[in-house]
Amino acid sequence: MKNITLMAVLLLFAGNMQAQRLEIREVPEAVMIAFRKANPGVGNPQWRKEKGCYQAKCMVNKTPRTFTYTKSGTPVVKDAKAAMEALPGAIREYLDKNHRGAVVDKVLRIINPKGTVNYAVEINGTDLIFDANGKYLKTQKIL
Repeated sequence: MKNITLMAVLLLFAGNMQAQRLEIREVPEAVMIAFRKANPGVGNPQWRKEKGCYQAKCMVNKTPRTFTYTKSGTPVVKDAKAAMEALPGAIREYLDKNHRGAVVDKVLRIINPKGTVNYAVEINGTDLIFDANGKYLKTQKIL
């Protein structure tokens, strides 16, 4: 378990180094307005710019969250780290059958702007994407 935690932390830092850290004054006003409207009472997040979008990382109800917006303030996606135990049983069964013994680097619960929930399970530099019921959708390489 310690190895999984250590690997997740190292990958988190490695991924964060690719993004450009921003000062709050560098975040477009439309993005700030959209973030504050969606998250009243949440303090100042850490801002990053990645692939032309603005990401806010913060804690919401003791859960690490990431909110991503376009330059105009349109929400792209929001996610939260999730525990393996929080995944639908179908995902855990899929992983046990198809990736037995693999080290899971990260688990995310992702909500797109339309409210659709997906899960991403990171293993060996790839994300396995599942729907809210645990149905496998696709595998994508992490950029």
